Amino acid sequence: MKAGTRIAAALACGLVALAIAAIPAGAGQTAGGTAKSACALSQAEQNGSLGADYVYSLRVRNLDCGKAKRLVKKFHECRHAHGGANGHCSGVKGYSCQEKKLDSSPQLLQAKAKCEKGSKQFKQTFGETL
Repeated sequence: MKAGTRIAAALACGLVALAIAAIPAGAGQTAGGTAKSACALSQAEQNGSLGADYVYSLRVRNLDCGKAKRLVKKFHECRHAHGGANGHCSGVKGYSCQEKKLDSSPQLLQAKAKCEKGSKQFKQTFGETL
């Protein structure tokens, strides 16, 4: 192989590697894949309008943030109907939910919840004054 041909081949390989590296992570994922994202929460959503006194974070997988926020509100309505501020909700709108207390004091409960329905999921961390 001539020197010019070897250089051209090496440059072509380098360009291919560069093009592959430039593809963003997660490119090609569809709504049916495992697309995950964090939902932006307004100050009002963080401070009570989603049903808990505080909603610190909301993450979704294969679910629109707007729908997830409505589900979070239903989740907290269910939780309050089953024990008040310290209540539990095992499921809402066909989603199966699990809760875990992160920290608790006589004044404040901090917890996280994960709700799943097939490939759809929403996770939240929240706080509730007791």
